[in-house]
Amino acid sequence: MSLRVSDVSAASPDMSGEEFRLFVDDIRTNGQLVPIVIRGDEVIDGRKRLAACRELGMEPKTVDIAPDRDPHAVSLSLNVLRTHYTKSQRAILAAKRATQTRGGDRRSNSTSRDWSPTVASAAKEVGVSPAYVSRAKVVIATAEPEIVRAVEDGRLTLKAAQRIADEVPAERRAQEVAKATPKRIVAPFATGRRFRGSPRRPPEEVLRNCIVSLDETLNSLDRIAGEIGDRAAARDQLAKLRTRLSRLINQLGD
Repeated sequence: MSLRVSDVSAASPDMSGEEFRLFVDDIRTNGQLVPIVIRGDEVIDGRKRLAACRELGMEPKTVDIAPDRDPHAVSLSLNVLRTHYTKSQRAILAAKRATQTRGGDRRSNSTSRDWSPTVASAAKEVGVSPAYVSRAKVVIATAEPEIVRAVEDGRLTLKAAQRIADEVPAERRAQEVAKATPKRIVAPFATGRRFRGSPRRPPEEVLRNCIVSLDETLNSLDRIAGEIGDRAAARDQLAKLRTRLSRLINQLGD
């Protein structure tokens, strides 16, 4: 099947080059453990997995959702809410999604299944304030694309991006962005790798965030378990993950 990336999947932050290399190496070593979520020929969640599989020459594993399911709701469940996106990353994602006016924010009036919300609705979806999403919309509209990308990939906060756009001379902005440090975690569960994130985050905090992410993922699996077509493959993937989790628990000790 020839798959294309949907707008909802394309809106989520990209990996850096280093992160993607680690991701490809992990799939090369451990296989594609999480299927790509599709609706027809559109990728709803998993464009990075698809890119990695294509680079490795692997046939990607997919799971198809019903055509009447809201792709944005599925993406939020499987992607944004389960990952370690910063507040600024979530605000940028919501700002790109929020295109309706206040009066137009009524799902029942929408003729499109790819409904787009107001700022308030989009903010609620990703767990940030409407004011923060409005700030993100200002950054998108006024800052250079490389500044916006730095917020999307977790290297800048919205506050820092706004400061660079408003206070730093144009000829020095690229240099300021280049000095930014990634704020999100790189491959936290990758076998044999240490946690890689901001040095200001202690390992205990990283572990707590990972556990919250795992809990969200389990909730998502509970919701979609009945829709998975290849149950044997899904059981095999979950068993492998269970083994890795048991190994991690043993490493932590009593």
